[in-house]
Amino acid sequence: QAKAQRATWPQQPVWLAASTHEHEEASILKIHAALSALHPQALLLWAPRHPERFGTVASQAEAIGYICTRRSLQAWPDSRTQIFIIDTLGELPGFMPYADVVFVGGSLQAIGGHNVMEPAANGIAILVGPHTKNFSDSVNALKDSGGLIQSPDAETLQVALLDLLEDAPRRLKMAKANTDAVARNRGALEKTKALVARRLA
Repeated sequence: QAKAQRATWPQQPVWLAASTHEHEEASILKIHAALSALHPQALLLWAPRHPERFGTVASQAEAIGYICTRRSLQAWPDSRTQIFIIDTLGELPGFMPYADVVFVGGSLQAIGGHNVMEPAANGIAILVGPHTKNFSDSVNALKDSGGLIQSPDAETLQVALLDLLEDAPRRLKMAKANTDAVARNRGALEKTKALVARRLA
């Protein structure tokens, strides 16, 4: 379904900024500006972490000339949309299959990061910033598998995003690494449950 819907969009490429925080917003806009300079048809799917930021993010983007639409108002990006704000709750995972690359927020700002396993399970190349202490085990597992790139700052993250969006074979390789890592982790969970059950028996 996601592939069919995505095929109706003229925008290419598409990236997702997921669960971003206030002090990451300027960096997201700067990164998208750099991408748009190379790809005028680029689309950013943007899901701020907190509902009170939805309107502010849209206003910031529109103030510098971007055409924004919002999930709550337009449902889907139209052909002119440059930034699509996912301003509804609980729908972020459903938008992940539409993206070529996902940046998981709370990681450029010193928040500690957010769940990277959701985009991994959807088979998407993942980017994060330096602050990932809340999900360090997952980040390290995906990084070791080759499906996640961790950048020390926004400038390096921008370079990584632009490079990935020019390299479809690498994105596909990262996507497979992520789905494989998720499958392995599921297997580990089942083994742990079985071991606990045996010890309790």
